[in-house]
Amino acid sequence: MRVFVAFPIDEINAKKMSAVIHQNDKIEGVIWTPVENLHLTLFFIGEADEVNIPSIIVVLENVCHQLKPFTLLFDRYLTKGKATKPTMVWASYEKNESFSQANKLFKNAFQFLNLNQPVHKDPIPHCTLGRIKSKADVTKFDFPLSNTPEKMLVHSAELWQSTGTIYKRIKKNEFTLQ
Repeated sequence: MRVFVAFPIDEINAKKMSAVIHQNDKIEGVIWTPVENLHLTLFFIGEADEVNIPSIIVVLENVCHQLKPFTLLFDRYLTKGKATKPTMVWASYEKNESFSQANKLFKNAFQFLNLNQPVHKDPIPHCTLGRIKSKADVTKFDFPLSNTPEKMLVHSAELWQSTGTIYKRIKKNEFTLQ
């Protein structure tokens, strides 16, 4: 199974992102993320055997004990990928030192898994709203200002599992430092 660490999207921002998805859901060639699956990926662990999940949960708990809540500021909606062939629709947040530090803590904590996955040195905080699967007319995307997400308080991390387009939360942990 594929697993990753993510931050949950709060209810207010999930509603705004959901409105953007609904505003654009008639555009052909885009597979939109169901609202219940919206999240900000912090660290992609990769393929993990079921037997490793308890150890991964312990790492999640330990790292969350080293983190304190922080705020992410929304940057913009955009398409990502090649300029001529974008592959994703993002709700992107501004770079954030606390986000980068959390990513580094998880990266170091998961070294025991001997991941052969590419690791982004300084990932951009974002939520993938949709995946562009064919020649969608990206000029038709409409990102109304009324659906601009609010700043988001991040106070927990979750372990998620993905199988194809099916996502499942495995474990949630609150940050304990204040």
